[in-house]
Amino acid sequence: MPGFEALNHTADYAIRAWGADISELIEAAALGMMSLVLDADSLEPAELILLEVEADTPEQLVQHCLREVLILFEDGEVPVRLHVTALEDPPHAALAVGIVPLDQVRDRLLGEIKAVTYHNLRIGREPGRLTLEVVFDT
Repeated sequence: MPGFEALNHTADYAIRAWGADISELIEAAALGMMSLVLDADSLEPAELILLEVEADTPEQLVQHCLREVLILFEDGEVPVRLHVTALEDPPHAALAVGIVPLDQVRDRLLGEIKAVTYHNLRIGREPGRLTLEVVFDT
C-alpha cells in the first residue's frame, strides 16, 4: 500500500514516501508534497492535465516528477489528484494530474514549497516496496 508521512526537519519540509514500485512511489511522494501546502480533502478536479517526464536515473525521475507537479502549482493550477505510470529502466513517467484553479482554493493553503531538492534523495529497496525521503525548500 503506497503512502507517505511528514518528517521533522529543521528549516524546510520533508517527507518519507513508499510504494510497491516506482509509479506508486512517485504518486505517494507527490501527494505527500501537496499535503504540506494544501488541504485537498473533498476537492474534485476541474481539469485533467497529462505530463510526460524523462530522466537519467530513478532518483532524477522522482525529483523531476515532483518538480513538474510543483510548477503546476506555481502556475496557478493546484494538483488535487494524481495517477502515475512510470518505469525505472529507462526512467520515464506519465502523470495524469487533476487540478483546480488556485484562486478557488486559497483558503485551503497551508504553506509554501519553493523547490524540490536532491538533498539525501535516494530510493531505498526493501522487500516488496521502494522508499525515499525528500526535502523541500520553503
